[in-house]
Amino acid sequence: MEIDGQPVSLRFALVSSYHNTSGVLRILNQHSPLHIEDLTVDYDTSIWLRNITKHTSGLFIFSGPTGSGKTTTLYTILNETKGKKIFTLEDPVEVYHENYVQIQINDHQHLSYDEGIKQLMRHDPDIIMIGEIRDSQAALMAVRSALTGHLVVTSLHSQNCMSAIDRLLDLGVDMYQLKDVLIGISNQRLFNLGAGKRSGVYEYMNRKEVAYALEHRCVSETFITLQKQLQNAVKKGYIASDCLEEYSL
Repeated sequence: MEIDGQPVSLRFALVSSYHNTSGVLRILNQHSPLHIEDLTVDYDTSIWLRNITKHTSGLFIFSGPTGSGKTTTLYTILNETKGKKIFTLEDPVEVYHENYVQIQINDHQHLSYDEGIKQLMRHDPDIIMIGEIRDSQAALMAVRSALTGHLVVTSLHSQNCMSAIDRLLDLGVDMYQLKDVLIGISNQRLFNLGAGKRSGVYEYMNRKEVAYALEHRCVSETFITLQKQLQNAVKKGYIASDCLEEYSL
């Protein structure tokens, strides 16, 4: 269907309870003209995001709570990547794009993450996007794909970068394999800029910070947390000061 002349997809989830039924409808914009610079007002963050697909191998994790813009960040980065063969493995496909091959997980047709990875590996991909890590199977497939020398980007629900690492380990990923392939993690929130616009505020780890976190199970002293990034954005006048209170809730 279309809204204001733009194609959109709808995702509907329904659950029944003892007293009533609850439904949630998500509107997924199929025509997003976003550029990487539109994702954040912070210049250093936009440079970090733009450099991700310049890597030829490794695993990048985009983390954050529901509704924080992880999927938008993923698709925007892929849309601005030129000259690469991109394959996605999603459950479900959220935004359709003609410039890369999108495979949808379908358990009824016996197309699991494991089988999907096997199929797309035959096509020599440059970049593999796994829509979201929800379980052990998806986590292990992401790491194994990166271990074969591919660049893998994916998303994960977590409150910060450190908890994203803990989540992967809880899902059964081997710590030494993770140290070999994990070359970056971000965690993000969305905040209002006014005039109907929003911007992402990100904390992010490079490979050195990831290695420190895996070894010491905490962030380094030089790591710039999301709280600090948010404080900097307020000081520069990018976002309102009440966003600090919103984040602390």
